[in-house]
Amino acid sequence: MRKKIDLVMGARPNFVKVAPLFRELSRSESILPRLIFTGQHTDENMSWQIIKDLDLPQPYVQFRLEEGSHAIQTASVMVQYESHCLKDRPDLTVVVGDVNSSLGACLAAKKLGIRVGHVEAGLRCGDTTMPEELNRRLIDTVADYLWAPSEDAVKNLHLEGRGQNTYLVGNILIDSLQWALEKDPTLPATETDTPPYIVLTLHRPENVDSQKNLTDLVEQVVQMSELALVYFPVHPRTKKRLLSFGLWKTLQNAVRVKLLEPIPYTHFVKMIQRSRCVVSDSGGVQEECAYLGITNLTVRPTTERPITLSYSNRLVEISRLAREVQLSLRDPIVAKHDIPWWDGSTAARIASHLLKVL
Repeated sequence: MRKKIDLVMGARPNFVKVAPLFRELSRSESILPRLIFTGQHTDENMSWQIIKDLDLPQPYVQFRLEEGSHAIQTASVMVQYESHCLKDRPDLTVVVGDVNSSLGACLAAKKLGIRVGHVEAGLRCGDTTMPEELNRRLIDTVADYLWAPSEDAVKNLHLEGRGQNTYLVGNILIDSLQWALEKDPTLPATETDTPPYIVLTLHRPENVDSQKNLTDLVEQVVQMSELALVYFPVHPRTKKRLLSFGLWKTLQNAVRVKLLEPIPYTHFVKMIQRSRCVVSDSGGVQEECAYLGITNLTVRPTTERPITLSYSNRLVEISRLAREVQLSLRDPIVAKHDIPWWDGSTAARIASHLLKVL
């Protein structure tokens, strides 16, 4: 009988990182991978569009996640995933990254005695005011298999006393990135024939939930648009805040700021590949830009992916954002592509490990 492995997906980054592992496990005659969609991202463009874009099948199970605080989201996943496990128990639960869905599913599984594997284990930024940092640390405390993406992540886990459960497997995001580059979708003409442009993404609570920070960011974005065209795929959370703080029209009135709906992953990869500079507060975008050799300005004081700072990533304060964009357009960071363990074979290494332990 094939061993049942639940691959838990909650938010857009999870889909991107689960996809290569699902494909790899689907090739095995002894493993049955099952996609579990918690519904953390309910927006069509942030969930079902991405599932389709990544050529994933319909999820095996989908939950209806309660909206609300971090506690409500996490508890909702725990209750619903526990119910699923009691009816249709998996042999292993795999969680990815640091979202509330990953923590909720991890805790529910462990309390039922189900083994848990964590993809992207060991990433640390040191800022425990970030919900994501707390989620990462809590998952790594109880998970049975910690699949680390880099040497620094392995070191973090050893320092926390989890070395015996740690396995260096590489960066699974690169598996999906290489797949997307090979797929080569056709972009709309407006995004291939325009002059050099900047890509912008924002979604972190510390940036978009604070009226002052978001107001300051909008002012910087308008200044950036005087230097180059800005493509801004707007996260639903960010759009909600821009509207509630009365900032949406400011961006609409900026002629060289192009507000877009969230776009497919393959489309986004091509967009940043052809850009002159990327401004973001995303963890995954830091890695994508480092691999592609694109200057990335991260609007955060810390990063859980310090390896990217040796390549094309730079941490930037909000007040200096437009100035740093100007410097980057004038003198782009020259990045290498031979980053250790970023070779597109991470999913294969995880699958190989699972075949040994299941």
